[in-house]
Amino acid sequence: MSGRVVIAGAGPTGLVLALLLRRQGFDVWVVEASPEVDERPRAVMLHARGLEILQTLELSDDLLRKGWWQSAMAFDRSDGLRLEMRFSELPTRFPGVLNVRQPDIERTLATALLEAGGRLERGAVVRHCRQLGSGVLVEVSRQGRCEVIEVDWLFGCDGARSTVRASLGSTFDGHTVPYPYLLGEGAPFSRPLPGDVSAMLISDHGVVSWLPFPDGTVRVAGPGQAMQAQSDPTPRASDVELLAPDFLTVQDRLVADPALRITDVHRCAHYRVHSRLASLWGRGRVWIAGDAAHVHPPAGGQALNLGFSDAEAIAFRLAGRGAPSLASYQRERAAVAQATLEQVAVAPLIEAIRVARTDADLERLQATLDLMAIRLSHLATDFAATGLDCLGSANPRERRAIRLGRRLYDQGPLQPVHGRPGWWHHPTLVDRVVQVTPDRHVRAIETVAVPQGTSA
Repeated sequence: MSGRVVIAGAGPTGLVLALLLRRQGFDVWVVEASPEVDERPRAVMLHARGLEILQTLELSDDLLRKGWWQSAMAFDRSDGLRLEMRFSELPTRFPGVLNVRQPDIERTLATALLEAGGRLERGAVVRHCRQLGSGVLVEVSRQGRCEVIEVDWLFGCDGARSTVRASLGSTFDGHTVPYPYLLGEGAPFSRPLPGDVSAMLISDHGVVSWLPFPDGTVRVAGPGQAMQAQSDPTPRASDVELLAPDFLTVQDRLVADPALRITDVHRCAHYRVHSRLASLWGRGRVWIAGDAAHVHPPAGGQALNLGFSDAEAIAFRLAGRGAPSLASYQRERAAVAQATLEQVAVAPLIEAIRVARTDADLERLQATLDLMAIRLSHLATDFAATGLDCLGSANPRERRAIRLGRRLYDQGPLQPVHGRPGWWHHPTLVDRVVQVTPDRHVRAIETVAVPQGTSA
């Protein structure tokens, strides 16, 4: 399939979508309001599914070289107790989490898009759109001039204040956390060592995340000092300026180990945290993805994982060849986004770790963290499930069972069915074949004749 596409927003989601569509032959134009890559501290974590999607674009190795790879995330209590969320046994080429700064991701993706023949224009904004029977009229503003163009598709990857979402009449339902989060990056007292992992540092004063990077710097982020709630609840990347001395004062209270504390602050900010889901993700030839469709607290580092999977879901639907229609896009992706919003609400988990005392307490917590590793990786998503099971069943046997709507998890290689693109022989199914989309979700199962002499 081919056609003309405008994508509003040159963040990671918009650029991944642009690259996937270029591979399918679409003429892609990405417009971005910012005149240059935004260097502010933002998303940094890439989980397994995000890296698998980047692998299809031949970009995962490049970002692995730029990031800090870790096979676990730690939960460290100030009295020395450590629990770990372990990713090393996940059935994927990427059994871990990569810390890599969003500006580095955007530069890598933008370079790849230009090399692939895509168009990226900065300082340009989608102001308005109107759907036609077979296309979309898009009004683009740049340098004081407006241009109206007709394209086949418009995709809004333009963030939490999405113009495209507003043009659909979609509400952004949810809530804003009533206190700001603290964020700082810089050089710590002790440089991170190979083998160090990101950690949630839990004390009586609160909890912050501690994330290392290859250049020897770290990020410290989490709930900070109380502030008066703003009257405007709309999400913003950064609401309040934070001075380095103020950051250091709050950090001393929240980070118990002096060796982990940032001593040379490179950048810091207060930012607001939101939990919101769009009521409508699209219609006709206008759709939204990434932060335009959902925003959530930063625990677990899910922004890139969700956005990349949204982009993949749109791209293979446009490819056709037996793929589901865009009519199912919101139903499937919104269910995963809603489950993720529930999964990253970790306050009860943090409190349980804070008060844990017995071996039985620790055993229960470790089982919770092991399941969270699977669910945060998005390797076992299930569109037919409800609640947190959308991210993977708590039952290991059920998680590996082949069901309609479920992603193939911990399965061997598939063999293509001759003459039926998208259909596969599965090693555990002698008498059936499965239709699987590029996201590895099972879309159909058919019974086939078993050759004589073959045991079912």
